[in-house]
Amino acid sequence: MNGRWGLGAIFHDEMGLILAAATWETAGDSNPLHAEAQALYNTMRLAAECCFTSVIFESGNRLLVQAVKTEELRFRSY
Repeated sequence: MNGRWGLGAIFHDEMGLILAAATWETAGDSNPLHAEAQALYNTMRLAAECCFTSVIFESGNRLLVQAVKTEELRFRSY
């Protein structure tokens, strides 16, 4: 659907047992990087709400991974 994103997250332990999962539908644009960043943000908030203390975040979006790993902020939405 144009202007909408479907986002999701899943948490599992080292044995693969699912601990939590969530999906979100939200307004968005056509930029996949923005969608991936919003999904990561939502996932980080959910991890905190679930009181998970040791979390590894994964993403297939190379630009997002690089942006998260760098100390510099380069992306602007304006």
